[in-house]
Amino acid sequence: MFHPSADAATIISVYQESRNFMSRHGKRGLVTINKKAKDIKLVGVDVYIINESGVPQFADFENFRCEFISNRGTKVWPGYVSPDLMMVNWYRCRFLATSDITDQEIDRFLSKLSEKWLWSAAQKLWLYDGEPGFSKAY
Repeated sequence: MFHPSADAATIISVYQESRNFMSRHGKRGLVTINKKAKDIKLVGVDVYIINESGVPQFADFENFRCEFISNRGTKVWPGYVSPDLMMVNWYRCRFLATSDITDQEIDRFLSKLSEKWLWSAAQKLWLYDGEPGFSKAY
């Protein structure tokens, strides 16, 4: 925005200079960004299960195994759960693939999971250049 006292000649001059700059350097100015293509791989899914009767128990599902279950940010399976831990009925269950998977396999997995469990959300898990794009168990 120009100062209220700027005259028309000043405004036109600034406008023409900016157009000249853009014609010489492109719309992005002098900054050039070279993004390296990332190798992206789908490796699993976090599913938020609603269960009133405690920590859910899962058998392995075809290409998926349950890696861990957490409740309010605390890992509750596998391992010890303190009896003092105040849990809610909403569990994050991490399922990792045992082989390469596709979006369609995630869809089939969630459909099969729905036959027994009520779930509210799912989050796909990706590796970016071999590095996890998701949090680890805590």
